Amino acid sequence: MAGEKKSRYRVLVTTVFITIVFVFVELIMTSKTVHFSVERIAGFYAFLGVVAAILIIVIGSLMKNIGLKKGEDYYD
Repeated sequence: MAGEKKSRYRVLVTTVFITIVFVFVELIMTSKTVHFSVERIAGFYAFLGVVAAILIIVIGSLMKNIGLKKGEDYYD
């Protein structure tokens, strides 16, 4: 139990760190042209990318749990 909490904490800290790095990179490489008002928010696309990646993982895990995963003897 304690090891699992420590592992989750490491993943959370790593994700936050990577998001912060992406925000700084986006601030350095920002362009002056904006097409939508949300593009003016500093680090919006970096944050959006991390959230999208997390959602893909969570949705994939949920899909596996609700029935896409078959047993080892499925084709026997």
